[in-house]
Amino acid sequence: MQRRQSPKQTQLLWGGGVAGGIGAGFLAPALHDGLYDAVFRLLYGTPDHVVHPLEQDMPILLVGFLTTIVGVVVYAVGSRIP
Repeated sequence: MQRRQSPKQTQLLWGGGVAGGIGAGFLAPALHDGLYDAVFRLLYGTPDHVVHPLEQDMPILLVGFLTTIVGVVVYAVGSRIP
C-alpha cells in the first residue's frame, strides 16, 4: 500500500489547526469559570455541602477530552482528503 504524500505546508496547517483546537477545548471552559459556575448552580442549585474539586472540574475536563476526540477524528479524515 502506497502512502499519499501531502505538501509540507498542508501537513503543518492540519497539525497546527488540530493542536490549536484541542488547546482551545481545554482553555475555553477554564476561562469562562463564571459562566460555568452559573450553569452549575442552575443545574444543581446552591450546594448544601462542600463539592469535591474533582467533581466541579470534571465537566471542564470532559469538554477538553471531547474536543480532543473530535480534533483527532477531523484530522484523520481531513488529512486523507487530496
